[in-house]
Amino acid sequence: MVQIRGKDMKVNYHIGYYHGNVAMVRYGTSFVLAVRKMHFYKTLRSAIENYPLSTKKDEEYISWWGSKMSVCSVDSLTLQPLACEDYDPRSWKECEWSKGFEGAGKGLFMMFGSKPWPKDPSGTRPEQTACEGPWAFQPWLVQLKSYGPAPDPADPWAQGIVRLQYLSGEAPKEGELLKEKNWNPFIYKGHLFFSQQFDPHVVIQPMPNGTCVKLFESSSRVFRNLTSKPRGNTQALLVPAAFSGEARDFYLGVVHAESQRAYLNYFYKMQAHPPFRIYARSKPMPIINGQHPRNPVWTSVSFPMSLELLPETNQVMIGYGSGDQLPRVKLMTWQEVSALFPHVQHAQHGGGELVRP
Repeated sequence: MVQIRGKDMKVNYHIGYYHGNVAMVRYGTSFVLAVRKMHFYKTLRSAIENYPLSTKKDEEYISWWGSKMSVCSVDSLTLQPLACEDYDPRSWKECEWSKGFEGAGKGLFMMFGSKPWPKDPSGTRPEQTACEGPWAFQPWLVQLKSYGPAPDPADPWAQGIVRLQYLSGEAPKEGELLKEKNWNPFIYKGHLFFSQQFDPHVVIQPMPNGTCVKLFESSSRVFRNLTSKPRGNTQALLVPAAFSGEARDFYLGVVHAESQRAYLNYFYKMQAHPPFRIYARSKPMPIINGQHPRNPVWTSVSFPMSLELLPETNQVMIGYGSGDQLPRVKLMTWQEVSALFPHVQHAQHGGGELVRP
């Protein structure tokens, strides 16, 4: 038995918990880790009071997961967590994804996605627990740690928890729910921006109330031969020319694409100035994929959530979840990252892509 919304429910199948998506970022001279903890459940429809039954054999059960987020201090030498605490800045309980980034000397920020609150928080029937339409998934921004004295309330970076919204809220089709997710944040001249989509590349900027406006749109030919539309993963970091050895500064980020029930993840390079055109894509990242415990047809899944430069060792650190089961951190030298990018204008199909920046 488990308790869902204050009511006991008989569970026929339960696995977990698993540590899934992980984000690890630098905060001053130390590191902070955010990790998602997940339980997966399955139960008979007939075991839930007033729940609609189905004559379809594959719909005898319903399945769902429960998620919590923990924030941990980290040993800077071993990158292992030292102490963790559950973290949820909201009053509703559907926390799912998190990514962390530092914001222009303002502190450490967390961006997470969540389903909105249900129509009836105490209910168990589908018509009660359904999301308040048309939204099914929404991004949020919250300051996790601040630098120095208490923040100025008038500072748009210090507004507490802020819902980010770019779409108008008009569902494109009758009954279809809207999802806003997989945005990649980046900082330019002290201001926060997001890559809202990648092909074409759409750059948006949030206002203090969370409403986002489109500032730039540019073509992204480097993604044209992927098997699916690219979606975002991590923050994009400014890579100084002195670090990379290249002619100019640029931003480095990560996107993913789906291929035959598998995730492939790619680095990309983006101009360090407006319109922030994406001009290079790497070969698939050499990280460890895993089979999803709840959906075995997803045989090869990994999801990077954070990206960090380590100038002292000339490395790039990637925090990611493998198979929605194991949190992992990958350290790559800059030479290893650079070798994944093509060094000619036209790359072979399946490898990286490069256009003139």
